[in-house]
Order: sequence, then C-alpha cells, then structure tokens
Amino acid sequence: MAGTLAEFVRNMKKPTFVLMCGSSRKGSHNAKLLESVRSRLAAEDAACEVVDLDALQLPIYSQDLETASMPRAAVELKEKLVAATGFVIACPEYNGMPTPLLLNAITWATRGEGGMYAGFQTASRGRDYF
Repeated sequence: MAGTLAEFVRNMKKPTFVLMCGSSRKGSHNAKLLESVRSRLAAEDAACEVVDLDALQLPIYSQDLETASMPRAAVELKEKLVAATGFVIACPEYNGMPTPLLLNAITWATRGEGGMYAGFQTASRGRDYF
C-alpha cells in the first residue's frame, strides 16, 4: 500500500486523529513534531485533537483506584481514542522507554469498559543508530 500521507488521508472517510505528546517540557522537540503532523493532517481536511496529557492530571495507575472509580479524565481519553480513526504519539525516549507521562495515560486509557484495540495498527520510527 504505497502512497503519500495526503493520498492515505484523502481516501479515508472524515478521518479524525487524536494527537498526544509524551513530553510536557517547554520547547519540546516532540511537541513541535506533533504540531507539524497536526498541520499536515489538517491540510488534508482531517479533524485533529491534540490532547495535553499533563493537563489530564491522571493519578499514577493503580488497580485499587481503577476498582474504586475510573478517573473521569481516563474515561474521556479512552472515549476519544476509541472514537478516532487513528492516533499519533510523539514521545522522547527515557532510558530506552516511553516517558512515564505517556505510559500512565495509555495504561489508564486501556483499562475499564470498552474495546481499545479493535483494528489496531501501529507504525514506529525509532532512533537511527550509526
């Protein structure tokens, strides 16, 4: 399935994307990258919502908290991800792993009621090592 991003987006029905940055640092390169992706998708008439993971103020995931009551922000994030055509994540690597901010948000979003993984496809552009 070769083609450009523009062709891919044009061939989709009213695509909607949720964009998330794993960094909350001011001047984050990943936030700049995500804005570039948002701009390109929007130019192809895709609806884009950038979710500020830091602003969600999610508690550190705990099964005890989940059992007691799912945080409203976690439920809303999951609803957005399930409803979207796709999502885009830009995240720095900390000690070979995604950031705690991103991992915690994904953990919460994949818990509770509702299917999170139907039709899941991923693409990753890792670091080039010379």
